[in-house]
Amino acid sequence: MRACKESVHIMEPKPFDAKDFVTFDLSDGTIRSPRRERLSLLPVEILEALTPSPQLADLIQGWGRQHGEALAKQFHKSDRDTGIEILADHLGGTIAALGLGHLEVELWGDALILSVSTASQIPESKGGKALLSSFLTGYLHGLGPYEFTVLPLGQQSDRALFFAGNPKAVRRLMTAVEKGEPPISALESLRRGNQR
Repeated sequence: MRACKESVHIMEPKPFDAKDFVTFDLSDGTIRSPRRERLSLLPVEILEALTPSPQLADLIQGWGRQHGEALAKQFHKSDRDTGIEILADHLGGTIAALGLGHLEVELWGDALILSVSTASQIPESKGGKALLSSFLTGYLHGLGPYEFTVLPLGQQSDRALFFAGNPKAVRRLMTAVEKGEPPISALESLRRGNQR
């Protein structure tokens, strides 16, 4: 008896869709995410004025981790190499849907360069940088076993830049910046060192 080859449906991670990103329930006076998180609409000036603190960073990282874990579940269901494009689509869509800006992702060896532009000043403000750094750190942790640390690199033109890499690379970058080297220059030096 010859075995019949069974067709297998390969599940691809779904492209980001902001249509159901939030649900408004006016009778209950609530706004909720697809995971039933309670949300609130606030003017961006409030976010810009946030004072960074360890407690706030932990809360925002946890929130980012939930979003990363949601994408990780889709990765695990896929038999194909999903690549950086799906990460950029989902993370970029999430950042945009939250009103935090337009995100682009560039792969630098084992690290990522994340750049965010926005019509508001969120990425440029102290509170905004802390919010984005913590959210991005949590999101990347939620994707899997690799340990990422996110470091703000400052502004380049109209974009706020963030470096996401392993803790050792981040420490090397921070040491160079603390010695007075501009962040972008320090990043280029780190990249050249890794290519040797």
